[in-house]
Amino acid sequence: MEKILCFDLDDTLIDDNYKFEITFCECIKAIINSLETRSPQIDDILKRAREIENRTWDTWPKERLYKPERIANAWVKTYESYAKELKLPIRKHTKNLIESLVLSNYDPPYFIIPGVIETISYLKQKGYRTYVVTLGQSKIQRRKLTVTKLIKYFDDAFYATHDKRIPLAEIKKRHPSDDIYMIGNSIRTDINPALDLNLKAIYIERGNWHRFKATPRNNDFTTLENITELATLF
Repeated sequence: MEKILCFDLDDTLIDDNYKFEITFCECIKAIINSLETRSPQIDDILKRAREIENRTWDTWPKERLYKPERIANAWVKTYESYAKELKLPIRKHTKNLIESLVLSNYDPPYFIIPGVIETISYLKQKGYRTYVVTLGQSKIQRRKLTVTKLIKYFDDAFYATHDKRIPLAEIKKRHPSDDIYMIGNSIRTDINPALDLNLKAIYIERGNWHRFKATPRNNDFTTLENITELATLF
C-alpha cells in the first residue's frame, strides 16, 4: 500500500526554536535597559515572562494560540509589570521595541536543518507521498516553505491553528492506507495526535519549545536521533 509521510515543519525541517531563544534574550536586554539600575535579575525576568505567557496560553482562544501577537503581548506585559512595581514610567518606545523584536522572529532568514533536502529527495524518489502538517498562522508557515523552497518537495501542505488531529484526520480520510506516518520533534503536537488517530508516528529527538513537551499516549512509535535516519527506515 502507498506510504504517506507527514512532516512537521518547525524544528523538524527548519530550525526555529533557537530564533525564539535569541529573541527572548533581546527582549530581556530591552527590559533591563529601560529599568536601568533597578532592573531585576535575568532569571527573574525570564521566569515572570514564562508565567505570563503560560497564563495567556490558558486564556486565549484556541485558534489564536499560535499567532505571534500572543507571545509579543506576554513580553510587553512582563515589562509593564516591572515598571509598575518599581513606579517607573511605562515607555511606549520600549513596548514598541519588545513587540517588534518578537514579531521579527517570524521573518526570514529560515534555515533548513542539515540532511532534510537529501532525505526528502530520497523518499520522493522511492515514490512516497509527502505532506507538511504544521501548526501556526498559515501565512507565516506558507512563507517559510516558499522562502526555503521546501514546498517543491511536498505534494501538499496542511496548516492547523491549534490541533494537528484535524488535518491528520483529513489525510486519513483522503488516503485509506495503513501506512500513514506523522514525523516530528514534538510528543505533544506531532506524536500524540497521530497515536490518537491510530496512525504511525516517528519522533525525531530535537530541542523544542517547552509547551510542546508531553508524556506520550503510549510507546507505539519509533524514535530517531536525526531525520537522515529515515532513509534507512524506509
